[in-house]
Amino acid sequence: MKQKKYKKINEKVYTFTLENQLKVYFIPRKGFQSKMAIIAAKFGSFYSQLNLKRNQETIKIPYGTAHFLEHRMFSIKNQDATELFSNLGASSNAYTSYTTTAYYFKCNDQFYENLDILLSMISSFDSSESQIENEKQIIIEELNMYKDNPYTKLMQTLYQNSYAVHPINQDVGGDEKSVKSIDKKILLACFDAYYQPANLALVIVGDLDLQELKDYLSKMTFFENKGQHQKIKKISFKNEPLSILKQKDIIQKDVSIPMFGMLFKLKPVLPKKMQLEYLKTEILLSYFFDASGIYTEEWLKQKIITSAIGYYHGMNIDLNYIIIYNINNKYENAINHILEVFDKKHFTMTLQDLNRIKNKLVGSILKEHESVEDLSKEYLAYLFDGMDYFEEIDILEQITLDDIRETYLSISNAPYSIAIERKDVK
Repeated sequence: MKQKKYKKINEKVYTFTLENQLKVYFIPRKGFQSKMAIIAAKFGSFYSQLNLKRNQETIKIPYGTAHFLEHRMFSIKNQDATELFSNLGASSNAYTSYTTTAYYFKCNDQFYENLDILLSMISSFDSSESQIENEKQIIIEELNMYKDNPYTKLMQTLYQNSYAVHPINQDVGGDEKSVKSIDKKILLACFDAYYQPANLALVIVGDLDLQELKDYLSKMTFFENKGQHQKIKKISFKNEPLSILKQKDIIQKDVSIPMFGMLFKLKPVLPKKMQLEYLKTEILLSYFFDASGIYTEEWLKQKIITSAIGYYHGMNIDLNYIIIYNINNKYENAINHILEVFDKKHFTMTLQDLNRIKNKLVGSILKEHESVEDLSKEYLAYLFDGMDYFEEIDILEQITLDDIRETYLSISNAPYSIAIERKDVK
């Protein structure tokens, strides 16, 4: 077992690997009533279209398979794990991202009984053919519901108009055709390949006795039937061009006020630099566009915008982009003002500005540490991206004005795609 201390923020993490190669990360929270466990597989929507070998047969993974498998993993011997958790006073849920499928519960009492359920559901696949067929319609209805969401449609259009090869241009849940093509053989192949203990991580946060936790996990019998599996290949999308496919698109949607989004396609960064680049970009976008940003109050007064600018920074495997969006009747004027911000002449940040934003971000990070759910999810997400969540404040403090200027210029030089959602396209 390893212990890592972070003296500046008074945190520590205990790490150990079980005999079956499952990695466990325990973050103690003395005095906290809530406890949380989250377990995740390195398997998400980006793994679609890969080939797997099962029983001498080659199986291609359809779009949406990771999300479909997430739905079916809650079945434990014809019982619904959600109900089992609820009966023990725990709340539970799951999510599928681009690279991860995660399952978790949060409770105040009966932690180990709930952990039994979590590990039982993640270590076995119990769905029948009829259950899988029934699930298809549920997922298709879910996808159709998201299609009707203006924000989702806007983001998906930006991805499709910006990325030719990278699977971010596909919905995490796939589409109706791909969902209908998923069967038990495909789900079993993915379960066998990606739900092996060595490809999983278990993060536990709460007021628990370390030795008791270790003893429980060392005696567990889950995964004992998981044999040797094929070696999991790293995925890469380095053949994605730096250019975009379409610079401007109009989407016909029944919205009361038009909405626009702008995606700036940035060069991917190495995994070891992702945390630094994320923080640099967050500082810059906050400086320009958050509620106290240098343009927000002025643009509201001038009615260039009628609500705050929204922004998002996405980074992942061979992926780096920012999206800026807003709901606005005078969208063309707002778009032109945003483009002007990135004309290479509008970087006026001072050291005082930088320190102010750093302090604000430190406060946000420390606030996340007070929630077992936020902390568990963030720690896991950073872990799977090869980063250390608790080192974020140290990295943040080292960022200079020159670092932020470098990020500003990279956005200024990046190709961009614009999507506008409005009622009338005439």
